[in-house]
Amino acid sequence: MARSPRPAAPKAEDPVLVKAHETPQKALEEIRGDYRAWTKNLTDSSFQLSLGLLAANWAAFQEVGDLVNNPGAKWSVILVVVGLLVNLIGALVLSEMLRRRHFYAEADLARWACEHAAAPCGLDDPWPSTHSLDRSAYALRIAKVVFPVVSAVLFLCALG
Repeated sequence: MARSPRPAAPKAEDPVLVKAHETPQKALEEIRGDYRAWTKNLTDSSFQLSLGLLAANWAAFQEVGDLVNNPGAKWSVILVVVGLLVNLIGALVLSEMLRRRHFYAEADLARWACEHAAAPCGLDDPWPSTHSLDRSAYALRIAKVVFPVVSAVLFLCALG
């Protein structure tokens, strides 16, 4: 099967060519803003689903004995509570890590400026964050999905 010829590369003066971002910095700022918005959305959705699962378990099983005697319902509630605790403790740990990073920067602004100047562009370097902070945040994002999703599956199994 013959391939169709490649379209000609557009010319720089072609008025149809408009970049979505004026500069690479603006593109980076948009990605950073989107990341913050989506991680906030993840946190909010995880919390709302967790509360909804607690309410659904109580509505479906009404009596503590009925809930405790149904393994799916019992583990659904346990996972929601554990997930909420993990998220609360994780938020504390991350906020403390960020606080220490902030104080590290303010303690020696010249060192911070040197680190900024030395930070490689485009490589897998988390600066101004740290690898530890990034790994912790990633683990917390995973927990925000796994605990309520598994809890929801257990709740649906308990109904059925």
